[in-house]
Amino acid sequence: MRAAAISPDFATNLVTLIRRHRPGLIVEAGSGVSTLIAASCLREVGQGRILSLEQEERYARLPTEYLEDHGLADVARVVHAPLRSVALGPRTWEWYDTTALAKFAPIDVLIVDGPLQHGQARRLVRYPALPLIVETLSPGAVVVLDDGSREDEAIVLGRWLHEFVALDVERIPSEKGTVVLRRNGCRG
Repeated sequence: MRAAAISPDFATNLVTLIRRHRPGLIVEAGSGVSTLIAASCLREVGQGRILSLEQEERYARLPTEYLEDHGLADVARVVHAPLRSVALGPRTWEWYDTTALAKFAPIDVLIVDGPLQHGQARRLVRYPALPLIVETLSPGAVVVLDDGSREDEAIVLGRWLHEFVALDVERIPSEKGTVVLRRNGCRG
């Protein structure tokens, strides 16, 4: 639970959030240890599903195997969603193919921990998450940004707060920086 994977304190924050909010649907940008932990927690609370988007097929296979090994394949699904060009305003971005999301809504928790920055020529790779998914978020949805202490994620957060002004921000001290966003007045 280090390097590109979530850190232990992020995992703890995720478990707390799932237990508190009892989401019906979690969508996760990027899969891995967090997928297994979230699925296990959803099983514990007795409700909900998680759909994880993964840009590389080989990285989608491993968490899928872990989910099957732990009997959680009925709660979680990892979808190979290659990065695609998407126009947002005057700029073109690379973000997950969101075709798989068409069948799922509303989203109660959005976890933004991908795409991977490593090997990306462009910066701010996580920016498209909120502009592309905001319309499918439930009224009380929570958006969780991992790696909030990194420069790019801090810039992404600033852009989101400028573009989506009706958001409350909670910064949870953690190794890599955890940021939780909620619509104004939606505390939980």
